[in-house]
Amino acid sequence: MDIGLGWLGVAIGLVGAIVTYRMASGVSAGETGGGADIRRRSRWAAGFTLALTLIFWAITMQNRAPFSPGQRLGLGFLIGGVSGTLAQLLSCRLALASADSSDRQARLALHSVTFLALFGASLTYSLFHGDPQTAMIGFAVGAVMAGILQYYSQDRESSVVGYAEVWTVFAVTIAVAVWLSVAHFSSIDLRNWWPLPILLGSTALVSNFVATELRSIGKGRTVLPGLALVIMVLGLSAIYASRIVHEWSLLWVAAVGLALAGITAWLASRLDVAEEASAGMDTASAVVLLTVAFTVAAFKLWSGLGIALGLLAAWPVAIFASESEKGKSKALLGFLGLGLVILLSRLFVVAYRVEVGTADLRIHYTFIGALLGAIIPFTFVSVLARMKASAKTDAKLIMQVAFIGLVAALAPVLLYLMWDIKVVLGLVFGLTAAIAFMMMVGLSREESLLKELSVVPLVIGSQLAAVLFTGPLVRFELTRMVRISMVGGVALVAVVWLVTSGIWSARRSR
Repeated sequence: MDIGLGWLGVAIGLVGAIVTYRMASGVSAGETGGGADIRRRSRWAAGFTLALTLIFWAITMQNRAPFSPGQRLGLGFLIGGVSGTLAQLLSCRLALASADSSDRQARLALHSVTFLALFGASLTYSLFHGDPQTAMIGFAVGAVMAGILQYYSQDRESSVVGYAEVWTVFAVTIAVAVWLSVAHFSSIDLRNWWPLPILLGSTALVSNFVATELRSIGKGRTVLPGLALVIMVLGLSAIYASRIVHEWSLLWVAAVGLALAGITAWLASRLDVAEEASAGMDTASAVVLLTVAFTVAAFKLWSGLGIALGLLAAWPVAIFASESEKGKSKALLGFLGLGLVILLSRLFVVAYRVEVGTADLRIHYTFIGALLGAIIPFTFVSVLARMKASAKTDAKLIMQVAFIGLVAALAPVLLYLMWDIKVVLGLVFGLTAAIAFMMMVGLSREESLLKELSVVPLVIGSQLAAVLFTGPLVRFELTRMVRISMVGGVALVAVVWLVTSGIWSARRSR
């Protein structure tokens, strides 16, 4: 059954990508103006991606360490890079075709790139179903390489940027989910459950497509199509839970993923019309806190695999609820991207359980503590801004500020009482990182870049590189002096680059 489910994902991904592409690309833009720039940059990105794919594929075809036996890493990378090249060209065409089209066509365009990601991941699994983990990591690295080249080569206003981020996040999510599924169902008699993420991802995308078409028939009404979407995903998840894996935990994580995506969509619904300066910070803080709560809850159910399955179940709601407003779509994609970043951290711990030592709950909760530490200062900024706007007297403002100070003082104590000192250590690290980030924001003259340009693709790429290259590096014994020299060399290069780029920019501005 594991082979059949893999090829089912291949078929659904291929047919879905073709059908939704044909439905979304009915109108083509001309070769002038912005359309010509998008085409040119996409062709450059596609050509460069394909060239890098072939070069790295040729390098990884070696048999000796650190390359994998059977060249699974290189072949998985080849599939990811080639399908990523197709996604770049596809997203270019879709962006030009849906520039002035309806919300339905924009959603169909998102369907097309996600179906293509499902096709690539399912093909990788089907070809290497006996031992798919290395090939899935190779596919994820190739996919994120293509997404980065497309995302950062285009203007921020172009919808190509959104399609590139959607491709990257969904492709890596389903690849990591398959990896964790193999690790969780490690017994050979449980291998029929390995392609469970492919089955759930296929279900989510098909249900989303049906709901999108029902919405177009209903002339934009969202209640009944949205209800049909939830019923389809939960109903099929219940069937999978009772008939395939015999675990109702699958239904639970799917329900939580759907619910959190819906709450995120509701919170973000007023972003583009709100006049309050703190509205964006309010929504961002709430979405991040919900994401952390989801990962804590899902971690208890199949560990990292529970997080992965919940994220896959959240995808149809995120795409269905996306509108032409940039704020809402960005919040939904931010929820999915943050969930994936957390999932990749879990993947690293699982992949290097021996090297990191006691890879138990304490490591997971240390990460949660650091994440909370990074969130809390931004939450305080939002709350304080709203307090100053609403406080009618100085006394009320002082009392509210004192309450926030009390919460700040109690946060590490409460975390220690809930877990242990490792969470507090993570909180301290997170708070330090948040303050450094806020300082950079305060000194920046172009704060809009932080609102319009996401670093999620780069973070995903960095995490995948950590998973991929840490294994070979741990085999080498480095002395303390060598490590210090390496850090010093990197710091020196960074300082020289910053100074040089600053001087060059100053000369160009004269």
